[in-house]
Amino acid sequence: MCLTTASWHTRDEHALGTTANAETAILESNIKDKFKTVWCGVELFFNKAEKIVAGTPLQIPVNIVDTLIGLKNAVGDVNNELDALMNRINNHLVALYETLIYNDDTDLKNIVEGFSGYV
Repeated sequence: MCLTTASWHTRDEHALGTTANAETAILESNIKDKFKTVWCGVELFFNKAEKIVAGTPLQIPVNIVDTLIGLKNAVGDVNNELDALMNRINNHLVALYETLIYNDDTDLKNIVEGFSGYV
């Protein structure tokens, strides 16, 4: 599974202000896009080669590389899911904090502020 172009960009790329930094960001983006295209080609090649080399001495090495590519994709998927989960948890905690902090109950505010000091 090939990554989308958006997954290669860092959060800071869009915050660059100077012309030199913007040109560098564009160059890096172009290089990453080309690498992504090459990587997709490598994945496709080994996926197709696995069927072609069946029954030959090359079958085992090609199967190993194809398995490693599958593992890399699985790890990437897990990392993306973990990032999404952390963002959802953060959003829930912020909503809970805002709900509780705007409550007029002084004891509740003290509890929330004490808890947030530990977190």
